[in-house]
Amino acid sequence: MKKLLLPICVLCCFTLLSCNTKKTNPTIETKSTPDTLQLSVTMNTDDVCNFNFVGDFYFDHHIPVESDSILPSVCKIHYPLKYKTQIFEYSWMQLKPFQFENHYFLVDDKANKLEFTFNGGSLNWPKESGMVVLDDIYESYLPIKKQLNLGSYSSKQSLIRQIDSIYTSNKNKFKDEHIKLQVNHIHYIDKLQKIDSYSPIVIDFIVNMKDEPIACKITADIFKTYIKYHIDNINYQELESRYSPVFIDLFTKAMYHYLRDTENKGDSQNVKGLNWYKQTAYYQNHREKFEPEITPIDVTEFKNKIKKVSLLDVNQNSLMLEDIVKNNPADFYLIDFWATWCGPCKSGIKKIETLPIPNNVKVINLSLDKVQNIEKWKRFVRENGQKLSYLINKKDLNNKDFIKYIRVKSIPRYLIIDKHMNLVDEEFYRPHEPKFISDLMKISAGDNQMVNQ
Repeated sequence: MKKLLLPICVLCCFTLLSCNTKKTNPTIETKSTPDTLQLSVTMNTDDVCNFNFVGDFYFDHHIPVESDSILPSVCKIHYPLKYKTQIFEYSWMQLKPFQFENHYFLVDDKANKLEFTFNGGSLNWPKESGMVVLDDIYESYLPIKKQLNLGSYSSKQSLIRQIDSIYTSNKNKFKDEHIKLQVNHIHYIDKLQKIDSYSPIVIDFIVNMKDEPIACKITADIFKTYIKYHIDNINYQELESRYSPVFIDLFTKAMYHYLRDTENKGDSQNVKGLNWYKQTAYYQNHREKFEPEITPIDVTEFKNKIKKVSLLDVNQNSLMLEDIVKNNPADFYLIDFWATWCGPCKSGIKKIETLPIPNNVKVINLSLDKVQNIEKWKRFVRENGQKLSYLINKKDLNNKDFIKYIRVKSIPRYLIIDKHMNLVDEEFYRPHEPKFISDLMKISAGDNQMVNQ
């Protein structure tokens, strides 16, 4: 039921690096091509930092940069620049004691090299870096984001006034910085749309888009939300004659993201949109990839496959997931696929600890860390007191088959099963989303239409 394009860790990302620990000043470098950006990170500790770029199909590609060395090491990544301008994000998180750091940067397709120094969570870069730092814009809208997530505002009108005030303040503050004005406008439209999806200001921004926008998660989310609330009223036969190529391109990509959401797969209300989408060159050129992702999982096959999943506990004992379910009785189980290198995953784990999880629901954490990193995973489990936490060995053929079948291509990923291992929800909300706890309560009370009875 994932609704928004929130930060996720893409498993099939462009590059995953782990710096060599045997050299005094190890350097790991990927192959460069003409249209790539070199990201050079000097790591002063054995830690991991995370970068999120906008990749193919407007997916958020997560690149963890990790060093296992106690000596200074350098990691160099060459990432393809697919857009004229794009925003990428840096994130780092530690659970105990809880610390985090985020930064947002904008680069254009002329950029060729960026250098950073990472030390204990802190990221530094030269003043003349060739990129635009956007932290001030993102931080200015953070109070609005929190109110929207918590639903803690007195009225829509009062929240709109707050958004207008922030937008105007930023316009005055950055009046001579064209890029920041664009980013400010995108944030304004995004927040306004979350309050009023039918706002004429929002609709005008979307349907009259003629120039390629700044590529970022927010842009993708704006178009996806537009489809969600207007899919019944769209005249697909007139799309190409009425709207710009830029609009058509973003609309098509957003339709893909919309149709692949669990709650939209197989929904009869989406038939017109689905039929139109399948006629596009975008779909035809990537049919092998897209078709499985917009098709609901077969629940019978799911049950057969999940019963074969084997896991390792912190003592490296091999256990079947089916036995873990039997030995830890509950009506429902929230399965959390995560990894120690994934910042959003650890944020989700921390958030779940603060939520009123129903008594008849148990959380099972399944780590996708590599087996060679098992000590790091075991240390995390023990330090954070995880009760039902296991490592899923991706080299095991049954496990590999199951992960491929349910299409775990990004984490964190949450699914829900019942005590009989029937599939309830193949892609549930993430803990920071407003509907996570409300829908989990409904499921726990039996007030849900289960995928499989």
